[in-house]
Amino acid sequence: MKRSYYHEFVFKVNDREGSFRIPILWPNTSKGCKSDNLKKDGHDTSVKSSPQKYTCKDCRITFYAYTSYFYRNIESNINQYMLNLFEKGRMDKNTVKELLECSDSSVSIILKRIMEAVDESITVKMAWDTPVNGDIIFIDETWITINSKTWYLVVVLGEDRSVLAWVVIKSRTAKTVTRIVLEAISRLPSPPLVIITDDFSTYKRVVKNLNYDLIHVRHIHKPPYNRIIIDIIEHKSKKIITTHLATANDIFCNENTFITRMSTSKERKGKKRKRGRKKGSKNSSKAKKKTKNSHTKKKGKSLDQRILLK
Repeated sequence: MKRSYYHEFVFKVNDREGSFRIPILWPNTSKGCKSDNLKKDGHDTSVKSSPQKYTCKDCRITFYAYTSYFYRNIESNINQYMLNLFEKGRMDKNTVKELLECSDSSVSIILKRIMEAVDESITVKMAWDTPVNGDIIFIDETWITINSKTWYLVVVLGEDRSVLAWVVIKSRTAKTVTRIVLEAISRLPSPPLVIITDDFSTYKRVVKNLNYDLIHVRHIHKPPYNRIIIDIIEHKSKKIITTHLATANDIFCNENTFITRMSTSKERKGKKRKRGRKKGSKNSSKAKKKTKNSHTKKKGKSLDQRILLK
């Protein structure tokens, strides 16, 4: 006799609600044929905590009880656990493992099932195919060589890939980037709702100062060179909210990639930031060491004074 049940997980995308079921095996079923015709087979003392072993009388597979115990434990609480993870602004494998007190393989199974179910959801597919309101522009650049010198071709594109503005410049200054962005916006029938940029920091600073919502894509230029961090910046009436998403793979090359980390930061509008490095930075510590060494240096007579004395 096979017994199984499901846990209902509800989510919202673009104000539309959807749900999917996570299949959870009954705690007393076999890992092989899913039969409940089991018998206890002693304890394995070679494994930590000496887990109870079971043997299926039908398929003769021996397995431990802790896998089933894990599912039984989280069945009533998994929805609350997941909501807490999103509310805290951080979701990664280690966090799930710590909250659910389970193994790496169990975490991978749960996250994989969630990703597969979400990917198959009609609501999610509609969200990918139909962007919110569709008022989006893109800022990007490439470098070209003119008379053996490097120049930058900066282009602002509309959602239909039409060129709204472009410029060839030697240096990508904030003043030049601001001018080309405002030129592109002036050609639109209405201001854009979202501006998407690549990982050049000046683009992010310019769009942020112009009070437009922004999606800033940063490629990590370190091995294995396929990770991405996405900053989603939203302007509210009195504050700016930034959501940071880190992915294991390049989402522009690989579909269904996992989000390895998520965090949220807030800042008050109009707050002036201090220039330079923060107190306690590497530069300041080096400066302190130099100052300290200069004060402790022994005072002695110069070479000229010693020659005169002789």
